[in-house]
Amino acid sequence: MKEDSYQFTKRAGRIIDRLKDRYKIVQPHHFLIGACEEFEGVCGELFLYVNQHVGRDFIEQINLACETQPATYIEMNNGLKISSGLEEVLNRANEKKQNYGQALINEGHILFAVIELEKRLREVFSKEMLKDIFQIACTPRDMIVHLERYVHKQLSPQNAIRRAKISDLPAIKDYIRFEFGERWLEHVNHASDMSEIPIFIAERNNTIIGFACYDLVRKQKGIFGPMGTSKDKRFQFVGRELLDTCLVEMAKRRYPYAIIDEAGPVEFYEKACNAKLIPVVQ
Repeated sequence: MKEDSYQFTKRAGRIIDRLKDRYKIVQPHHFLIGACEEFEGVCGELFLYVNQHVGRDFIEQINLACETQPATYIEMNNGLKISSGLEEVLNRANEKKQNYGQALINEGHILFAVIELEKRLREVFSKEMLKDIFQIACTPRDMIVHLERYVHKQLSPQNAIRRAKISDLPAIKDYIRFEFGERWLEHVNHASDMSEIPIFIAERNNTIIGFACYDLVRKQKGIFGPMGTSKDKRFQFVGRELLDTCLVEMAKRRYPYAIIDEAGPVEFYEKACNAKLIPVVQ
């Protein structure tokens, strides 16, 4: 496996970097421990949950159940040595990322694969606890943005952003179907009978390269999403510009807050608009 085989979010990359400095050979359960020690975003929730339900000595318990001396390892270009088990985890995480249509492997993708493949964790976590951990760290999460304090981002516009018109809907549906499949078409169909369509599109050379919606999920007010950008236009500020445009519009309508529906790239929304996770496990 080559070092550049995968691309990680900054948070997932930080976790892996710390593990490199701590362990001679990084194994699957080490990533779970490292995630609990990250403390930000879903990792902070994960730490609180594991600390409460397993105990303050959860690291010792996890290591006792899972620690082995790998017979072989793979050394990446950056010097990181990983067990064959962790290589399998990263392969599974990469599949998960692709299934969601995302560009980067995040900590949730990796934790999903760790819990799925590292069977010895069942000696530490009950079935119900593993279900809760999946819900905390491995599934899309709703987030909240307080619009009364939202500040318009002074971005340098790189894309033409405009509100969609009724006549744009066939092209938007074709774009969504081509880039993301059928999963978001139901929401867009809700816009057909609206006098003002709550969809913004990003264009280059009169071609759609991204879209973002609000007030369409379950036809409820104050919900942002879905949003998507073309695979070959990721990391070009398309999503940030669409997000900012929608949130500014929602703030103008005096919505006190926006709910981001099932945010997959949690870290993106945390940085782009200071969105906060809505707790799912008490």
